[in-house]
Amino acid sequence: TNWDDSYIGVLLSSDRIEIMTEYQLRNLSKSNIVEDDVCGKLFVDPMFGCKTEIVRLFGGIKTTNVAFRLVKGNLTNQQRASYEKYQNLDPKFWDGIKDEMLEYYLSLYEDLQDYMDIPKSLEKDKVTRDSVMEIVHFKELYFSFDGMAGWLCESPTDEEDGIAFEFSDGKIKLIPQSEII
Repeated sequence: TNWDDSYIGVLLSSDRIEIMTEYQLRNLSKSNIVEDDVCGKLFVDPMFGCKTEIVRLFGGIKTTNVAFRLVKGNLTNQQRASYEKYQNLDPKFWDGIKDEMLEYYLSLYEDLQDYMDIPKSLEKDKVTRDSVMEIVHFKELYFSFDGMAGWLCESPTDEEDGIAFEFSDGKIKLIPQSEII
């Protein structure tokens, strides 16, 4: 892909076109796959069901992993309901991520100056809700067994644990990743 310098696999021989990682496509015949009516085709191991999606985030396109934490190898109804809600979210809903990140960044700004080389665009008097998103790297869309859902992200603001944008109850909340995984 030209949007994130990765490779995707596209399965054309099933009833519908399926997107997956190149590795998943190459090992398709050896993989444990579950076809769920709501969540689609998932590659499963004892702990997770995963699939690849192409998403648009903040004006850019990204290939991302969608992971479901399984209970005894199965999806839960809470996960299915949460995934359906995610699919039906209004695109303007995601602007809440920008607001949460800006508030979080400004609350940590004094401490960040001690260990982070802050670019001009992120200085306290210049940072905006758009520019602060430059330091967030969206890694995975994660659904916990209880239906809690969020984007797992890397950010220099919390290099040790990472941050997550949780949205299970219809509102965006920035939390440490450890609260969702």
